[in-house]
Amino acid sequence: MTMPRRRRRWVLQAGIAISFSMLFLAEPCLGQTQGRGADQRCLNCHSQKHITTLSREEREMMVVVPESGLPERKNPASLFVEQNLLTQGFHGNVACEQCHTGVENLPHAARLSEPQCETCHQQEVADVSRSRHAKVIRQSEPRPPRCWDCHGAHEIRLQSKVNPREKIRVCASCHQKYSGQMAGLENGGVLVRSYQDSVHGRRKPGTTDVGATCEDCHGHHEILPVQDPRSRVHRLNIPETCGRCHPKIRKEFEATVHAEVARRHDPSVRAALCNDCHTAHAITHINTPEFMLDIVSECGVCHKDLYRTYRETYHGQVHQLGSVRAARCSDCHGTHNIRRP
Repeated sequence: MTMPRRRRRWVLQAGIAISFSMLFLAEPCLGQTQGRGADQRCLNCHSQKHITTLSREEREMMVVVPESGLPERKNPASLFVEQNLLTQGFHGNVACEQCHTGVENLPHAARLSEPQCETCHQQEVADVSRSRHAKVIRQSEPRPPRCWDCHGAHEIRLQSKVNPREKIRVCASCHQKYSGQMAGLENGGVLVRSYQDSVHGRRKPGTTDVGATCEDCHGHHEILPVQDPRSRVHRLNIPETCGRCHPKIRKEFEATVHAEVARRHDPSVRAALCNDCHTAHAITHINTPEFMLDIVSECGVCHKDLYRTYRETYHGQVHQLGSVRAARCSDCHGTHNIRRP
């Protein structure tokens, strides 16, 4: 004879309660020793790794509004909160209820609303709302980047996802995964791979640091499209952006004919800026044969007639044969300090 559904539900609920009670006796919550107060109610369940192994039916016994009708939870591991990371992080003194609304009364609903970070971080959220990421957030496809995707969830701390050594991995994880899923979005996978092989992406000798991270060029929260005049990577802002790390070169460049043309803001005349010669993501070292052989053709993009006559000279012919010792444009005109004759 089968057990009635109501009794079966009661037995299952009681079993879960007993299981968690035994876990609490064997493994006291850290919150008890650190006096997290009201958070202890949350930690009683969410600090136990056993919660990640519960079935959907078992989880429904623990909440007031069941998960029935909702998509299966993709990552049950997110239900577990490691207390050491929580209490030692930047949010160590922030109560659970300040981020997670709707948990004042237990049991709570199966799915809580997303944390409202703007409650405390108004300026940062305002910057994001004007960013290119905001467009993805509004259309919800592909999966929009949230604050916790970059900064971490409960483990927000200095040595977290926003540590310089982790920034590249965080940005790359999305830009590679969602490559080609947005109209007008460049191939993120290609850009990431190009960057990782570049001068900026390689580790500095004897350190774990890279030359420049994504946010050094694109900004932090207010990441704007390259076409936006306010963007750090807008064409006319490139010298200022690169100059933050290369101040001496920027000072030389400001006195050149290229900078003079750029300051006119004449759309009919294209002035050569940093990324025209060095590219954006695939920046190679200036002493590599690839760069030394390519620089002449880079100049030739704008100076077509001069490029044609150069190729007719002895220097030009030897250069075409692959010699890096042949005189190039920069040998006669300079590099960043090019002036009028």
